[in-house]
Amino acid sequence: MIYMGRDIYKPDGVKYVTDLDLEFFLNEQPYFDSFTIWSAKGSWRGNIEDTIVIEVFDTDFDIIVMFAQHYRATFDQEAVYIKISETTTELITE
Repeated sequence: MIYMGRDIYKPDGVKYVTDLDLEFFLNEQPYFDSFTIWSAKGSWRGNIEDTIVIEVFDTDFDIIVMFAQHYRATFDQEAVYIKISETTTELITE
């Protein structure tokens, strides 16, 4: 899972990753074929902020890191949190 804040702290005030910004970013990202996102609230250094959580269906850690770095750079984030959990999953298609 990848936890990404939506606040962008700048010297002239706090800006925000809008739904449109996020939609464009996710549609243009080349990293994952499948993922689920949901909205959450999180805390970073004592500040509560809106957060996006992405659960990806990819086991390539390097790809997950590249995605997180891309989000961090695109939206001037101080950090993006990645949580890797070992689970058994199966996609039922028929």
